[in-house]
Amino acid sequence: MYKTIIHGDSLEEMKKIPDASIDAVITDPPYFMMAHYISQGDGGKKRRRWSDASILQAWWKQLCNEFERLLKPSGHVIVFCNADSYPAFFIPMYERFTTINCLVWDKTTPGLGTMWRRQHEMIIAARHSKSYRPPPKCSKPDILKHKIVPAKRRRHPVEKPVELLKELVEHATPEGGTVLDPFAGGGSCLMAADELKRSYIGIEMEEDYIDIIRERLPDAKTSL
Repeated sequence: MYKTIIHGDSLEEMKKIPDASIDAVITDPPYFMMAHYISQGDGGKKRRRWSDASILQAWWKQLCNEFERLLKPSGHVIVFCNADSYPAFFIPMYERFTTINCLVWDKTTPGLGTMWRRQHEMIIAARHSKSYRPPPKCSKPDILKHKIVPAKRRRHPVEKPVELLKELVEHATPEGGTVLDPFAGGGSCLMAADELKRSYIGIEMEEDYIDIIRERLPDAKTSL
C-alpha cells in the first residue's frame, strides 16, 4: 500500500504515472463555466452560447485521454460536476467508456438561493464493460445521501464529506486497489482511500492545500 501526494499540474503529473496502474479516478475538478456573451446584432441583445464552454470541454478531453491510459481495464472514473458543466464532461467520457451513470449526491438540506435552492450535486460514473464490480448484494441506488461538511469545519471551499467519498471508493475499487485524485483539494478523497486501506495518489496545484493534506495524512510521501 502506498500513499502519495504530488504538488503540481494534474495533466503534467499524470503523464508520469504508468499505464494501466490505477483502479479508480475519483475527483472533484474545477467545473466553472465561461461567462462570455455574444451580441446577436438585434438591438444589442446578447445571448449565451454553448461554444463558450469549448475551453472547459477541450481541457476535459485532455484529462480523459490520461484517465483512459492510466486506468486498468477494470477501472472507473467518478467525477463531481453540476448541471451546467455536465454536458461538457459527459461527451468526452461517453466517447471513451462503455457505461455512463449519473449519480446524485443529495445533501439532505437545501443551500442558499431563491426559488429553486440547490440540494444536490451531480456525479458522472464511467467504466468499461470489464470494470470491477462489487457483489450484487452490495449494489447501491444512484442517489447518495450525505450531509455537507459544515462551513466552519471546511478546509477547502467545496470540501466533500469523507463518508460520501468512502462510499464511492469502496464501490469502485477492490481491496488494496489504487485511487487517483488529480484535483486533491483538501485531501478528503485521499482520506477516504486511506481509511479503506487503498493506495492513493493525490495531485494538487495549490501549495496551501498540499500543506493541509500533509497535516491530515502525515504518512503520505511526496513522490511516485
